[in-house]
Amino acid sequence: MSSQPEPNSGNIPAPPTRRSHWWWPLVAGVLYGIAIRLVFSGEAGGPYNAMMSSFTLLVPVLVGALTVMVAERTSRRSWSYYFWAAAGANVLFVIGTLALTIEDSSAAFWPFPCLRCLAELGDC
Repeated sequence: MSSQPEPNSGNIPAPPTRRSHWWWPLVAGVLYGIAIRLVFSGEAGGPYNAMMSSFTLLVPVLVGALTVMVAERTSRRSWSYYFWAAAGANVLFVIGTLALTIEDSSAAFWPFPCLRCLAELGDC
């Protein structure tokens, strides 16, 4: 009688498993945010000024959306993970710009409540 071969019989190596780390999406969001902040390092009144509404309103949403997108690529996560990952990526983005002395502490923390609310739009 013919029997079905075992799934991993012989010398066939098992396919590698993808481990989903919780911090990869955060790293991707933070690095993207810092890269965009470096792009928006123009002088006041110039074309790439950090106080432009396109930066202050759009970048937190994009950082949150990228964080959620990277998280979805590895595995399905909970809604609470998406909420806190998007907010955490934006917090770490602000801390990263402070650590790299791109941003002054007064300029980094006054819009923080607005940034957090906008980050949550990225995980919708």
